[in-house]
Amino acid sequence: MISLMQIYPSGQGLVLAYPIWPSVAFGIAALGLAAYAVLRSPRIRRRWPLSLAVLIAAWAAIYVGTFRTTVTDEGGSAYAFLRYDHAVRWQDAADIYLEHPASGTDWQIVVIDRQRRAHRFDVGELSIADRDRVMAYMVDRMPASAFQRVPELLTRHASPGPRPAGFFSDQQM
Repeated sequence: MISLMQIYPSGQGLVLAYPIWPSVAFGIAALGLAAYAVLRSPRIRRRWPLSLAVLIAAWAAIYVGTFRTTVTDEGGSAYAFLRYDHAVRWQDAADIYLEHPASGTDWQIVVIDRQRRAHRFDVGELSIADRDRVMAYMVDRMPASAFQRVPELLTRHASPGPRPAGFFSDQQM
């Protein structure tokens, strides 16, 4: 699996973000498709598929460019255009766990606050070691009263040796 998401250490903690080049690539694709639609407009019978492709590429450029998860000593926050905008303070945390939703393919770190609201941090594009690093960083900053189980059980260890590679195998397990 090729992971574009990267972890950057900052002065306050960790920042999970994409590099700028995927956002630029999606932006160039959107501009190229829009230019093609304008220059070839007499020859295009149905414009809606091309217009839809321009909108999706433009949205992807903005989403990837604005995606940022910040994990500091005080709390964690995530923001991405039209998808995420939430923050949680570690002192308000009641539980934390790693989740792999049955309907989705990405792993998420879920932090439950005292009001039982779930704050989800997507970490599906990170390697197992980076995912465990982010999880350990969060767990270390939460109060001991936040855990309903022993914190050591929150860490998932990969099995040693080669992993099976196949069309239906999960390369992150």
